[in-house]
Amino acid sequence: MQQHRGIVLKRYLPKKQKISILDDRLGRIEASIRDKRLLETFWPGMELMYVPTMGIGVYTLEQPFLVAAPFSSAQQDIHFLHHILELSYYFLELHDVTDQIFLLVQFVCLHNDSLSYEQKSMIIGKFLWQLRHDIEMLQGQEMLQRLLALPLESMLKETVDPRAHAYIVSWMRRAILGHPQRAYFKTISFILETGVT
Repeated sequence: MQQHRGIVLKRYLPKKQKISILDDRLGRIEASIRDKRLLETFWPGMELMYVPTMGIGVYTLEQPFLVAAPFSSAQQDIHFLHHILELSYYFLELHDVTDQIFLLVQFVCLHNDSLSYEQKSMIIGKFLWQLRHDIEMLQGQEMLQRLLALPLESMLKETVDPRAHAYIVSWMRRAILGHPQRAYFKTISFILETGVT
């Protein structure tokens, strides 16, 4: 059986003995681990490797081990990391498979301390773009569409016009305010109040 990579999005402990994972091939899944003590050591943002086996609505992660933990590189910017994890949890349906979203979340987990305010906005814009979320708002915004279509690291090297950046922030806020489960968001209110930092 092949090993998968996954990023922990959410813990349900201690209420439920499971976690939500963004799997590189299965999309967002709910998962448990037989060793409950090991399960308790896995936190949002950690990247794991494992062999998933399907149960009744929940995968069991066999032979799980930690690949990377963001906390050593994210001490200064833990809020933005949690924004991205929360967006992934609420905007992705179970089993939505998008390798580009996985790569975006993985990038943020590893590099978020070095990102500027504008780059964070663009990352959230790219997240929404990849999900094709409310993209009719981008009609007539050819420069933004061109930027968002670039590979992530190329996009982040581009200089963003202040008006284009303001447009992205407006789009992002509209997407969050319009989400049917926004009452459950814990960190996104930070974006709504202050932008993305």
